[in-house]
Amino acid sequence: MKKLTVLVLTVFLLGLAFPVLADTTTATTSTTPGVSDTVYTSQTPTVSDTTYTTPSVTDQTYQPVPAPADNKLPFDLSLLNNLSYSQLKQLKEEIENLLEQKEKELQEFKGIVTSFDGQTLIVKGENEEKTFVVTPDTEMEVKGELGAGYKAEVKYDPASNEAVKVEAKPVILEYTGMVISFDGNNLTVARGNGEQKTFVITEKTKVEGIGKVKGEKTIKPGYKVGVKYTLAGNAVEVKVIPAKVKKENEKEKKAKTKKSANKTYYKKR
Repeated sequence: MKKLTVLVLTVFLLGLAFPVLADTTTATTSTTPGVSDTVYTSQTPTVSDTTYTTPSVTDQTYQPVPAPADNKLPFDLSLLNNLSYSQLKQLKEEIENLLEQKEKELQEFKGIVTSFDGQTLIVKGENEEKTFVVTPDTEMEVKGELGAGYKAEVKYDPASNEAVKVEAKPVILEYTGMVISFDGNNLTVARGNGEQKTFVITEKTKVEGIGKVKGEKTIKPGYKVGVKYTLAGNAVEVKVIPAKVKKENEKEKKAKTKKSANKTYYKKR
């Protein structure tokens, strides 16, 4: 009887305990967020959000910076600010060594200029014709205005054909003959053998001899002239000797010669 009573009491107590445990489990489950809530809640950033909102290493380190307009180098000069004094000094030494090596590699070319437009220089040598690039850094030693017919010596970089230095002067030729025609711009002169040449008279052409005959202010047919000109046919200098003046000068010279001879003759006697 006692055993039966104990068994019944145990069952009763267990019946009271199970509902309490069930309530406790339900409450705990409802108040504690699940794994799904923790992972996908909008308040906690995901791995994807974190990755794309933080600048990458590429953006911070290797992003190219536009170089200033006057920088002709293939890199941004501001990068040099990050170098130390010793690094800059070493860089300077390396550059000087490279410049010395480059100077040894420079080549020279001689010939006659056939064309020059301010940027492109074409020179014809003995066996070939070369085209050079002239830049604001090109050292120019030119007598007058560089153009076709000038004798030029070009020091250049064979890797780019960039002219490092240009020395040029006009080739001056001479021609003597009788004026056939002159229209103010073109002067045609003929030699005794029938050969003729026409020269271009420019604002820079120096004309001498005009005015020796009173009232003459221009070059006229029949004048004997000596013309200094370039290979391009431009007259650099024109010396004019009118035929009448030449004859008068010859007479004066002959008269002076006779007087001198007479004086010498009387002195001897």
